[in-house]
Amino acid sequence: MDRGHDRSRGVDTPPWVAKAERRRRETDPANRTGVLVAELCQIGRTRGFLVRTGADGRTREIGAEPHERGGKVRMRQAHHEVRAVLGRGPDRALEMAWDGIGDRLG
Repeated sequence: MDRGHDRSRGVDTPPWVAKAERRRRETDPANRTGVLVAELCQIGRTRGFLVRTGADGRTREIGAEPHERGGKVRMRQAHHEVRAVLGRGPDRALEMAWDGIGDRLG
């Protein structure tokens, strides 16, 4: 008895295709900025962008990446998106944490 192909689960994607798609999403500037903004919002909600000794290390790493990919424009875009989610108080802390990245002044 031939059972045929079970189409209820959809088409199986070969692993190499899934890996290539994941890499494309991770390197797509717009998508990558969205991922970084989501992480910034999580940092802002939980521990904050500033710590007792200065800027949160991961916050600065995140700020450097958009700067490398698109300069002030990409950093400004990420900052505006964080402000839209978290509001004016945390966005000022983010500005201060990013002080000195590129030519940015907090």
